[in-house]
Amino acid sequence: SVDGALLLDTKKRGRPIAFVFGRRPFQGLQCEGLEEGVISMKRGGVRKLVIPPELAFGEEGVSLPGGERVPSGATVEMVVEIQEISPAYYGQ
Repeated sequence: SVDGALLLDTKKRGRPIAFVFGRRPFQGLQCEGLEEGVISMKRGGVRKLVIPPELAFGEEGVSLPGGERVPSGATVEMVVEIQEISPAYYGQ
């Protein structure tokens, strides 16, 4: 949620979000606060993250799948469940 409003529910959507840890620039919903919040998690773990704007999407904000937008300066709350951890992929 962003400032209390639910913008994206991946469980309802039926598709989890995947990201490459450490990839820069960040893509999609990936942000510094998400990486910091999941670094110690294991498969099956669930955690609620409250990410301040400076670790979320800052003054730029971000567009979400489905057309919603995280506005600039927003505090972002995420409930994260680690479904799978894959080894790093270094080929491109």
